[in-house]
Formats: sequence, C-alpha cells, structure tokens
Amino acid sequence: MRTVVNMCNFNPGLGNRIKAYVSMLGKGLQVLTTNRADSYLFPEIRLASPEDLLKYRGIDGWRLDVEPYERFHTREYSSIDFLFARTPDYFIRKYSEIFRNITINAEVKAHAEVFLSEHPDFAGKIGIHIRSWKNHEERKSWLNMDLFHAALASFPATKNIFLCTDSSAVEKQFRDRYGDRVLTLGKVPEHFIETGNTEDVAINKAAFLDMYLLGQCNTIIGTYASTFTECAWWFGGCKARVLIPMSAEIPENFQRMLFQEQFGRWKRLLSRVHPGRYCSFFRGHLS
Repeated sequence: MRTVVNMCNFNPGLGNRIKAYVSMLGKGLQVLTTNRADSYLFPEIRLASPEDLLKYRGIDGWRLDVEPYERFHTREYSSIDFLFARTPDYFIRKYSEIFRNITINAEVKAHAEVFLSEHPDFAGKIGIHIRSWKNHEERKSWLNMDLFHAALASFPATKNIFLCTDSSAVEKQFRDRYGDRVLTLGKVPEHFIETGNTEDVAINKAAFLDMYLLGQCNTIIGTYASTFTECAWWFGGCKARVLIPMSAEIPENFQRMLFQEQFGRWKRLLSRVHPGRYCSFFRGHLS
C-alpha cells in the first residue's frame, strides 16, 4: 500500500483536512498527517515524522476526489463538493462508506454517544452551523444573520436548536432570541479552529464533536462554502435535509470557482431562489 502525507498547512481547516483524508483513503492509500490533533481524532492516521516527510509524497487539497474514470458518474457536474442531496448516487455510496468506516478516537466517540443518550430527541432538533468568517477580511461580509433567522422561522417555534458556531457573539444572539430552545455542546471557545490555525487537541476535539453531532440532526441550516457543514452531512450518513442561507455579498466568481465549469447550470438553478432567501438541498431537488 502506497503511503502519502496530508500537508495540512496548505489547506488547514478541519473540514478541508477531513475531506483530504477521505479522498486519499478512497484511493486505497495509507495516510499520514502533519496535524497532531488529527492523529488523536483519527488514530489510524499517524502523525508524520521528519523522516516520513522526506520519504513520502506530500499531498494537499480540499475537494472530494473525482477520478477521470469516474467522470461518467458525475453527469452534469465536474466536481461533487457542496452538492449535498444532489450528489450522484455513485459518490454517495463511495464516500459515505469511507466516512462511516473511518476510525474515530474511542474517547471522542464515547463523548458523542453520552451526549446523544442525554438528548433522546436530538435528531429532531434543527442543527445550525454558523461560521462567522471573523478572521477572513473578504468573507466576513458574507455572514447575514437575518438569513439564518428567516430560515429558522420556516419551522415550528416548538422546534429546538443545536447550535455550532465559532463566535460567542452569535451564540449570545441566539440565546437572547430563542432562549431555552438553544442547545450547544459547551461554551464556544474564542479560537480559529475553522481556519486551522491550531493543533490543540482539546480545541480540535470540541470542533469535531460539534461537526459529528451536527450531522445527527435531521435538518441542518449550514454556512455557504463551509466544509464543516459538508462533513457533518457526510458523517450523518447523508440523511439530513440541508438549507444553506446564501448572502447576496458572495461574489459570482467565487460561486463559479466553487462549482467549476458547471456554474452555468447552478446559476440557472439558483435563479429560482428568491434573493435574500436560502438554498434548500434535498435528494434530487433544489428550490
């Protein structure tokens, strides 16, 4: 079995790193990592030594890989990232198996299972992931809280909320507005976990638990272009209905890059979404 090293410093976000590991495992490769926390979260992914870095090829990337011979299965898509329920069945089968079988640290898995046992109605909660982009000069204008509140307003007020966010200000706003409806795993740490600027095990563990639990919700309201939301959906077995609030501030050229040459089709589909509303992803449907 060929060995490769995921060079996490190039695409450092937690979701990006996980997608890179999954892509490499999908190729039948033995994967090493340069991120110490990831070797804790996923024990079968060993931390690369200095000798390993000299010996083995380094790879980086954030997309779930589509091999040339698999293009037949992509139909009108040139990539499968952020398609959620529109992901072709072939890739649902391929990658959901890898996400399902990736070995998660026993302590982390036990923590999640205890939390779920304490909240037997957890799957019925609305999972919300809000990335503030607070340390990203260009993207922080993409956060429009009104769109998240509008998406949430389409559900009964009796529905409780599981909130994942990198911002204590966002958590406070939700608690002030929705009160006891809001459940979080714990206090939001003021960290840069989603930009990957840490190998701290405790912080990465907290972030991964948020991601994993988010995926157990039947409905996810997620952040546009966030691989954190995307990986949560994959870890949940691709079952959740996903709503993505989409700000008018997101540049067209970024959308084109995100969906590659199939942007023309996406533009036509997205034109059906009312401006200032949200994209709603279902199995074979976008409205």
